[in-house]
Amino acid sequence: MKITKSWFKELLITLICWFIYAYFLLALFWAGYSSINPVLDLLVSEFASENGLLTKIIMYTHDALLNFLLVLPFAAFILKVCKVTSLLSVLLSAAVVSLVMNTGNVGLLLDSPSFALCWGIFVMLVVSPLAYIALRRWLAPEPT
Repeated sequence: MKITKSWFKELLITLICWFIYAYFLLALFWAGYSSINPVLDLLVSEFASENGLLTKIIMYTHDALLNFLLVLPFAAFILKVCKVTSLLSVLLSAAVVSLVMNTGNVGLLLDSPSFALCWGIFVMLVVSPLAYIALRRWLAPEPT
């Protein structure tokens, strides 16, 4: 029974942290960053009109890397301060947060499949578990 309680506690902790990250940090960051985002200048340039596919690749990669960098402090908090050890709780909480954050997009995705919508859902599903796994491996004590 102790394992179940521990796992459920870790799930609640990761859910709270990922919701704070998704609702507050992402919204505040992207609201301020959009005015100085160099990728937006690229989208309206002559380069974008001549190289549509390359522009989209740059934009999607840029957004995914920024989201990964933004979630690293939350992953470190979960790993070091909250001492979450269950990767399953991290994965489940990422799935729940992704579904909640993209609730309106799922209907749009079913009506007209769009890579941008798929990418947004994919990034929300993947960046937090990847950050957690990367930090757990990086901060793990080396065997002697």
